[in-house]
Amino acid sequence: MENSSEPVIFIVKKLNEVFGSKLTLVDFDEKTNIELLQILNNVLAEIDKKIKADVRDEPLVKMIEMLKMLKYFNNKAVPDMFEAGLKAEENKEIIYPILFWLLENLENHKKRAYVARFLYPVEIPAEYMQDSILAEKFRRYKELQQEFKRAHKAFEESRAKENSNKLQEIKADIIAFEDEKKQLQAKIEKLQKLNADTAEFEALLKATEALRLQQDDDARLSENANKQKIALRAAEERKFEATQRLEQLKVGSSTSSSIALLEQLDHQVQHLRQKVHRELPQQVHTKKVQINKLAQARAQPQRSQEDINEISKLCQELETKNKAQKATVDNAVKKRSKSDPKLATSRQHANMVSRKLKDKMRDIDRLEQEKNHILNDLDQRETAFAVQQQVLNASQPQQMTREQFKIFGAQLREKTKIYKTLKSQLADLRAEAVILHRTEHILTSQVHDADEFLAQLEHRRGIAGHRACREQLEKTAEDIAVVDQDKERTLEDISITVKKITQQLKEKKKQLAPQIQNLKEVRAIFQNFESEFLSKKAAYDKIAVGLDVERQQLEKDCNHAQDDALQEESRFHYLNCLIAMAQTTIQRVQDEDTWKSGQGRGLLPNFRCYEQLYQNKLNQQAAFADQLRKQRADIEQNQHISTQQRELFSSLKTLLDAKVASLSFNQRSIDSTHGGALPSTFQSFDGGQAFQVGNANVFQLGVSA
Repeated sequence: MENSSEPVIFIVKKLNEVFGSKLTLVDFDEKTNIELLQILNNVLAEIDKKIKADVRDEPLVKMIEMLKMLKYFNNKAVPDMFEAGLKAEENKEIIYPILFWLLENLENHKKRAYVARFLYPVEIPAEYMQDSILAEKFRRYKELQQEFKRAHKAFEESRAKENSNKLQEIKADIIAFEDEKKQLQAKIEKLQKLNADTAEFEALLKATEALRLQQDDDARLSENANKQKIALRAAEERKFEATQRLEQLKVGSSTSSSIALLEQLDHQVQHLRQKVHRELPQQVHTKKVQINKLAQARAQPQRSQEDINEISKLCQELETKNKAQKATVDNAVKKRSKSDPKLATSRQHANMVSRKLKDKMRDIDRLEQEKNHILNDLDQRETAFAVQQQVLNASQPQQMTREQFKIFGAQLREKTKIYKTLKSQLADLRAEAVILHRTEHILTSQVHDADEFLAQLEHRRGIAGHRACREQLEKTAEDIAVVDQDKERTLEDISITVKKITQQLKEKKKQLAPQIQNLKEVRAIFQNFESEFLSKKAAYDKIAVGLDVERQQLEKDCNHAQDDALQEESRFHYLNCLIAMAQTTIQRVQDEDTWKSGQGRGLLPNFRCYEQLYQNKLNQQAAFADQLRKQRADIEQNQHISTQQRELFSSLKTLLDAKVASLSFNQRSIDSTHGGALPSTFQSFDGGQAFQVGNANVFQLGVSA
């Protein structure tokens, strides 16, 4: 495996990918121990931002804890002298494996670091667990960890499922786009072939493209305008509701009690609940149906201008045929009416009877509604009368007087008379409805034969369906007449309502006249107060402007003073750093003098001072350079011999390949002659000898007699 065989190359490659650096193997090899520790800290900070620090200032405890949390030590104890090994001069043997292990599975380590923030075990001594409160908190802590595990697992599963669904949707969209692209390419090729010889085709193409862009802009602007209109309508509705609510609150606060306000709020809550559970689901369902229809329409292939022209042409042809058939049917009906006048009379009579039947049915419905309304009113009045009677009986135990009984009897007789009159009218209407229904049935049976005859005649003349179309037109005309009547009644109602509103306005004006007069007086007082307020406000604004200018000047001076203080502080820290560096250099020089004089422990066990250490490194590099020069001289001296040797080996390899091919050919021929059995020894064509050793065939070159 490349990552295990060349870990340094892999580390350099991953560092360049993750941090965007331009490290080379030589640069990475020349890194000091502090720089390597900083690289390790940067990689750990890529996993967890909290670990980011300067290794020269921060201890290595956080990095070791991070590695322990990531299970670099496989849940074992941290080896002794691990921290000292990281700080040593030659720490590559420790840092390289860590970097390789971290960079090899960087994403998994990031996930582990995120999960460890919530699942890393907290070690609590056993003696502290005797506290009941602490034990309860620890148990709750464990429960939250388990809940986090379940939630994290569910999140990972949902994200994986969502990614798979998105991938399938993307694939489906790609396939649809590819199909649409093929269709568009085919249409483009067809148009190019048709317009290949057309003059000024490029100009027409540019004009068409500009027209399409303008149409797209118009469509977008119209869509935005519709959205703005919808938003405006919604805002106006909210404003109207808020205004109405404000008026209700004003009226209610002055006239209603707290119980009435609570009842009103309860009524509003019930209304909103009904709206949420009934009206809104229906609207949502309607919108979903519309969205599904639009999605189906969008999924269909787009219509080109040619398709639209063909459909328009077909519609015009069908309209022309329909008009011709209608004219033919009208002529046939006129001829039939002239030859058979009873048919037209029967049809007119049937239409008249059907209209009367509809009118009577409407009257019956209206009377039924009036009857129900009267019955409900009667029940309410009887209930109220019973309640009043109970109250009267409770307060006045004496019976009704004679005059009261006479009045009650007169009212009862009047109501009974009205009831009998309405009942007789309802019976007459029902009887007339039965007669009309029977008449309609008889006329329908009589007209059935005529309808069959007309249908056959229309079929023979090629105008089938003309009567149905004509009846539909007549029905439409009747419906229009009904609508006109409704409009007329509506206009009358509106005019009556307008008159009532005008009368109410006049009355309100009369009522409000004294209040308007008081309002004028109050406005005069208000104007006096407003003039005094404006004068005082102008004086206040002048003083406020002066104070504001003074405050801005003070803030500016404070900012300048703060900037000067920050600069001085920065220079102070800079000078302190220079002093520390100079002291470090002086201390290093003093240590060098001390070690050269033979005092102290020395720099390292093998090197007394820095001079010996660097002199040893220079000697090593000089010896390595001498060795490289010798190798180069040896290579240059033996270049001709090595080249010849390589050519000889190439020729030998070619010869051996030919012998192997020849041997394979002879073996196949021998297998065919000896029935597939290979002799233990045979001679090749060039004097070679092949013999069998165990289960292997051995071929020997250059066998002499």
